[in-house]
Amino acid sequence: MNQRTIFLLFLLIAMGTMAQAYSASDVPCPVERVEVVPLPDLSIPRMGHAVFVTNGELTVVGGHTTGFVPTPTAEYYKDGKWHLMNMTYTHDDGLCVPLRSGKVLLAGGHSEPLGIGQTFSAEMYDPVRHTFQGFGCLSRKRALTSGVELDSGKVVIAGNWYHDDGVEIFDGRRNFTDVKEVTCGRVAPFILRTSPCDAIILGSKGSRYEDIPLSHVDRLRGEPFTVPMLEKWHCTSGMTNAKEENFVGDEQKGLYAYLIPVADSTGQVAIMKVEGEEFSFSLLPTTCPVPMMCGTDSIQWLSHIMADRQRGRAYLCGTWVPAPHYMYVLAIDYRPDVARLTLLRTDSIPDIGSMQPVLTPEGNIALVGGCPSDNFNPLSSAYLLKLTESKTIAIGRSWSLWPLFAGSLVALLLGGICWLVLRKRKSARPDVEPIPEEDKDEKVSSLIYRICQQMEQNRLYLNSELKLADMATALGVTPRAISDCINQCKGCSFPQWVNTYRVEHAKRLLSLQPDIKIVTLCMESGFSNEATFFRIFKSLTGMTPREWQEESTRKS
Repeated sequence: MNQRTIFLLFLLIAMGTMAQAYSASDVPCPVERVEVVPLPDLSIPRMGHAVFVTNGELTVVGGHTTGFVPTPTAEYYKDGKWHLMNMTYTHDDGLCVPLRSGKVLLAGGHSEPLGIGQTFSAEMYDPVRHTFQGFGCLSRKRALTSGVELDSGKVVIAGNWYHDDGVEIFDGRRNFTDVKEVTCGRVAPFILRTSPCDAIILGSKGSRYEDIPLSHVDRLRGEPFTVPMLEKWHCTSGMTNAKEENFVGDEQKGLYAYLIPVADSTGQVAIMKVEGEEFSFSLLPTTCPVPMMCGTDSIQWLSHIMADRQRGRAYLCGTWVPAPHYMYVLAIDYRPDVARLTLLRTDSIPDIGSMQPVLTPEGNIALVGGCPSDNFNPLSSAYLLKLTESKTIAIGRSWSLWPLFAGSLVALLLGGICWLVLRKRKSARPDVEPIPEEDKDEKVSSLIYRICQQMEQNRLYLNSELKLADMATALGVTPRAISDCINQCKGCSFPQWVNTYRVEHAKRLLSLQPDIKIVTLCMESGFSNEATFFRIFKSLTGMTPREWQEESTRKS
């Protein structure tokens, strides 16, 4: 194969790749429809309530009802209907911790209507007898707090709303004791066990719901620490008490691991994995980026991640923007080295809001209560998303065929022009003999396609610690094969090629966020330090980042 023919081949591949990337931008992973089964309405409309499954029963407790008034009631679903119960106290946005004993610890919540204030009150729910018993009070009054039970039966509690925060311990019987302060107050933080007797606390919303660094992490047994990787990410799950549904480890083997949805400054969502006593934080490798669009619909991911550990699948719930008429569920098959993503979409649901999703033992998702617009008019509706029993129908494959067709047509036209040029030159130089094609050329073209696809779909270039070995592992080839392929096709080394992606990403950020700080720009583009960023940016563009920004603004 001569150089012109190789150029033509890679031009065609590049055009095809661009078309496919464009066609995948709306629906970057398989899309399926999921069946929705209406359940009977709740006895009382609710928002700010807790939802859980205990004793085999779907149960909701507390929250506020119509008029933004806290309700001292709970109800459980059995024999096709909801059974109303009276609680000892109201728990509107209160703490809810299902315990290994089968009972449920309930505490705190707003002290007044309209989501005002906090309370000290604590009680225990017995799901066998369907009874509530008040027994004590928190060390400090709290609302929108979180808790997790340790192996000892003690419960770690942290988080607060418009009040001072700190870590306290419930001894499993009656007493609550303050044990330490926190570096910064948080609202409904994630509390993640890292061993049978230790836990870490993190979140990106402060006690007044202000933005705080996700990189600041508190620890039950030890000093606070920071995670540099988290400086460019924030949590997407809002004010959510996750109840450890995001646990994907194996307690029997002493493996503690969790999945948390995070987003960067552009709004792109990714899945973060936290695991081990050494506090390993990393982005979960996925077969495609987390979809932010489905056709013309924008998706807003709202919930925490719920893991079905028996099936090795986790779920993230979201809604259609600007109005929540559809529910979207991202299914994450997390056990393979590269997690497979599938987007599930419901048909239009007549009355659905910011519901509290919960995973049932059968592997389905229950959506109960919530509010579509404001806290004064919560819903009483309830639904079951039949994730495991219904037949799913592909609905997203045909939506993006036009860009693919257009890209293919352009590639064919350019290919025809290049063929005519080459033929004309060949007739003018009959003494030049073409080099026969070999199998290795086909292998190279196939590999470069896979390399580009992996880089662009998963945005690997944003990882400042990306290594040649990482790409090789993802594709199941040797690092040498990757290096030789990029050198042959792109005329540069692997690091040089990755940096071209990083610089292009930096350009996009400069265009979208004119006031972005250079240090932020550097980190969010995948560079490890500012000096390297400046040097590479100028070598590829001939300008510094600010000079390029000024020139771009002038031209536009």
